[in-house]
Amino acid sequence: MVTKVVLVRLSASVFSISSIDGWSAGLKLCQVGEFSFVIAALANSHSVISPTQSSILISMGVISMAVTPWLVEHSLELAQRLSPVTHDNIEPEVPEIDVSGMRDHVIICGFGRVGQSVARMLSMEDVPYLVIDVDPIRVFESRSAGEHVIYGDATQKDLLHSARLEQAKLVLVTFSEAEKAKLVINAARQIKDDVDVMVRTPRDVELEALYSAGASQVVPELQEGSLMLISQVMHYAGVPMSKILKRVREERKGRYDHLHGFYPGETTEISYNTADKLEFIHAIALGTDAFAVDKQLHELTAMIDKVKIKSVRRAGQEFTAEDFQKQLMPGDILVIAGKPRRIERAERYLLDGY
Repeated sequence: MVTKVVLVRLSASVFSISSIDGWSAGLKLCQVGEFSFVIAALANSHSVISPTQSSILISMGVISMAVTPWLVEHSLELAQRLSPVTHDNIEPEVPEIDVSGMRDHVIICGFGRVGQSVARMLSMEDVPYLVIDVDPIRVFESRSAGEHVIYGDATQKDLLHSARLEQAKLVLVTFSEAEKAKLVINAARQIKDDVDVMVRTPRDVELEALYSAGASQVVPELQEGSLMLISQVMHYAGVPMSKILKRVREERKGRYDHLHGFYPGETTEISYNTADKLEFIHAIALGTDAFAVDKQLHELTAMIDKVKIKSVRRAGQEFTAEDFQKQLMPGDILVIAGKPRRIERAERYLLDGY
């Protein structure tokens, strides 16, 4: 057993593994294996060893197996005693987090790039926060640095309760998995129905689903990044800051309506998995024989499933769908938005009537 411990420790040294890990692995693997019983029986049958020696070997194997659970449980403690004390072996003490007095704090679910950035800004403004993260290494590293982070799954109601959600001002969900975010929303609403829940999502694909699940605010990164870029462009173009802020507020209030959809091109990739997630904008020119001619928009929208008529262009002028109350004429251009397959069906209906 001692030989196996030493061999494993030496092997760990060859691969530059820490001495604590080497001794710990050796202690966990040092027991006599079951195959030793077969070897002892064969040696005894061929008179290589005496029956007494065979019994001793078998007894040693049984004893080693019996002490294995204890060795596994205490391997780290024993390894620390066997290892010389160096700076590499000393782990920083992780302070305990006292949440008993927390009030009006922000609960951050997920401590990745976004969660850490939010925490830094809150700390600069002296806003109390508590983070829940499922990555043990990240929790250890951040708590060692003094961050207010606890380990666990934020979808668990008991954990949110222990984070004093009843006294929290906001729950912020930073991870990108929409289904997991819905579980957090549901658990939070069960504890405190009127708590504000803000959810970060990479794109606006899950926007409506997250609002339906109970989110107070959904922040799609792609659209928010576009808004920031638009704000900078408008500022450099000479648009007053008050008007820029008003435009940004209106877009957020309208759930980024003007930022949905795009014109597809030759390089636009459409796969089976993404076809139902993309939203295209498409222009349809009405000919003299088009089904939609001589009809008003409200007569057509009921038959176009989940496709939005964004605007109508006539004689170089553009009208929003809400403001256009006239009958459609040949030469009018309808600008519609929707999923690729629905766009195709809507165009067929507007032109051919089926």
